[in-house]
Amino acid sequence: MILNGSPGDWEQWSLRSRFLFLGDVDRAQDFIGVFIDGLMRKGRAQTLLHGFEREADKVLAYLAAPDLVQKRALSYHAKAGRCGVTGMSSDPERVGRARNIDADGGVGETLEARSPNRPGGGIDLTSLPIQICWEPEAGIDAKVRMASLQCWPRLDRGQPGMTVLEEDLKQVIQSSSDLSAFEALVEQHDLARRRLADEIAEIDRQIEASPGMHRETREQHESRRTGFEADRLLCPLNREQAQSLLGLATPDAAYQQISRYRRAYADLFPDLLQHFEDRMANS
Repeated sequence: MILNGSPGDWEQWSLRSRFLFLGDVDRAQDFIGVFIDGLMRKGRAQTLLHGFEREADKVLAYLAAPDLVQKRALSYHAKAGRCGVTGMSSDPERVGRARNIDADGGVGETLEARSPNRPGGGIDLTSLPIQICWEPEAGIDAKVRMASLQCWPRLDRGQPGMTVLEEDLKQVIQSSSDLSAFEALVEQHDLARRRLADEIAEIDRQIEASPGMHRETREQHESRRTGFEADRLLCPLNREQAQSLLGLATPDAAYQQISRYRRAYADLFPDLLQHFEDRMANS
């Protein structure tokens, strides 16, 4: 329903036209995982077919009709475009803004702000110290490890368990060159930063080259731009980079870890979430 291509050949997958607003295949897979998780939770709670009173052959349409799936995908896309923050105003004059982030250093490095009249400009994300919420005594699980891998250049060096996180990355990062573990990590972050900057620059180029662009098309471009900026903050490394750094068997294994990590943003970064919610409450 959502993806074109053979199930066994993920490199050839593409979005079907009805779901192009999701931006790319990775985000579509994330949505599919979230949608299926929702069905499974209802199943465990024995509420999956609550209110269903039709014939058995109508169950699939009841649970996953194309219009329903598209509606859920739109809701997921809107939330993802807000970096997972809920409760934001739908008024375009009051909605939260994000800044262009392309820092070469750690948290707090100031860069040129985006134009204030473009959706996505205003909140200085680069000034926010990123801290992972976890209990060092409980040990490092895959989500915490992925968080430290993805956020390392911007991670608050004063966060609890920083030494433990650093030692864990030193042990698990695979380097195929003469680089140390952290040199290899920084190199991959540099590549990711340039890749995402190019993606965002291309979106800007398309918008600026088409002043008469249809409003819906422009909003889709802006949503994709916001998604890329969110990735620059919390998830810049793609699955191939994560696979290489962690020595995983396949890109799909890396994708599964990244997908679970993305779904855990609210648990891993509650302070960041609270910052956005406070900004929205005071806007």
